[in-house]
Formats: sequence, C-alpha cells, structure tokens
Amino acid sequence: MSCCTWHRLDGEVIDEKVVALVGPIGSEKALFVHQVTHNPLGWASALSDPTLLITVITVDLRGVRVIILDTPEIGSFVGGNEITIDYVYHLVRSWCMRYRRIRFLAGILYFQNMDARQPVLPDFRCFSGLCVPNYLYSSIVLVATGWNRITGAWLAKLAEYEHGWWRDITHRGARMFPYRNPDLALEAIALLTHPSITR
Repeated sequence: MSCCTWHRLDGEVIDEKVVALVGPIGSEKALFVHQVTHNPLGWASALSDPTLLITVITVDLRGVRVIILDTPEIGSFVGGNEITIDYVYHLVRSWCMRYRRIRFLAGILYFQNMDARQPVLPDFRCFSGLCVPNYLYSSIVLVATGWNRITGAWLAKLAEYEHGWWRDITHRGARMFPYRNPDLALEAIALLTHPSITR
C-alpha cells in the first residue's frame, strides 16, 4: 500500500504508516495521547500544526515509523465553529495532501467513553477516500475508554455497545479495543499497523 512505505533520497526504504485519532468531547483521547508520548517501549515526539489544528505524533513501533494525527474533539468549538466528523475528515485530508507521500491511512482509532450518557458514533463514510479501497470499516478500531474500566459495570456497558451502538459497524469489519490499561496504548495502534502480529 502506498500509505506504508516511502524512499529517502539515499535510497533507503522506510516503513511508515499513518493513523488518525478521532473522538468526541470526554472520550479520554488526550489520556491516550499522553500515554503514547510517554511510553517506555519506543521513541516518540509530538508537533502541533496550528494551521491544520492537528497534533502530529511520531513513534517508532516494532520497526515501523507510525505517524499519529491527533484531531480536535468532535463537539468542541474552534473559532466559533463546531467540530464535526466531516470537519475532522477535511483536516486529515489536508494534512495528507500536504505530505503527498501519504496516500492512504493505515486506519482510524475512534475513542468512546463508556461512562458517557449520550454515545456518539459518527458516519465514517467520508473517510472512505482516505482508507484503502473496500477496507474502510476494517481500518477502524473502536477504543472503549472510561474511568470505571476495571469494573463489572464497565464491562456490561461495553457489551451493550457491542450489541447495540457498535453492532452494525463491527459487522462490517470494525474491531473493538477495550482500553482497560493505559499501558496498552501502543497495542491499540498495532492493531492497525501490525495486523498480522496482533490477530
């Protein structure tokens, strides 16, 4: 896939993949980002792009350079405008067009707090042009977060999502990732960047 490799001027081939982080207000996406940038298993750096409202995080994960695009939270406001999934899509697309070596995303990590009163599950079809053709939903990982992640109530809520809100999208190929331990942040990313290892 053309999203996954690029050539340096010295001829060396570098394996590189891009993952977008998407989620509504209160999804604990920021906690996930903190864990990635402070992980003990690999080098990471973060650089904010104020023109695109995206924070770009680079991490070396199992021999692959992973570029993580942390996007504004859905439902938040920037310059008086509410952030929607379409707005996030255009931000990610603009970034990919700026760096033309990137054609497709390796995938999307979508964050949902199990403690939220009103679940938010946007229509991801706008991302179809940024994911490998015919693999949109298998390129999505639904990351379940929440402060009560170690309790039976949290697991029961996750089951409700699996058989309710997330049922249609998982039947189309999306995968769930119970983010019960902050140390597992890199494992969630690996579901998209190293699928043959994590399956």
